[in-house]
Amino acid sequence: MKRSRSPCGSGVEGRIETFAFNVPVSHRVDEPLVAHANLGWIGQPGTDDRHALFWGAQAEFAILSNLILMTAVFGTDRGAPGGQRGLRWVTDRGRIDLNLLAGQRIDGGPASLATLRVTIRR
Repeated sequence: MKRSRSPCGSGVEGRIETFAFNVPVSHRVDEPLVAHANLGWIGQPGTDDRHALFWGAQAEFAILSNLILMTAVFGTDRGAPGGQRGLRWVTDRGRIDLNLLAGQRIDGGPASLATLRVTIRR
C-alpha cells in the first residue's frame, strides 16, 4: 500500500492512494523445473475505473546449476496478456542473481519490454 506522507501535492496525509494484494504459489515440478503462479488485485480507492484483477504464471528450468531459463505470461482483466522469456544467472553462492528478460503482448500489439534486474541478498 502507498500512503501519502505530505499534505502538499496530490495526496492527503495518511490517505491510502494505491493498494495491491497478491497471492503467489510455487511448486517444484521436477529437479530442474519450478512453476510459479500468482493472482491479485490492484486499485486506487476513490476511483471507479482504477481497479484491476492481475495474474501471472512462470516456469523456470535450470540449464546449469547457475543458469536458469525463464518464461512467463501475465495480464490483467483490462487488456491483452503479455509474455516474456529470458535467462537468470546466479553467482556468489546464490547471493547474486542477474535476470535479463525480453517480452511483448501476446496479441502481437506494439508494446514490447526488456528487463534487466539484479538481486543481491545479504
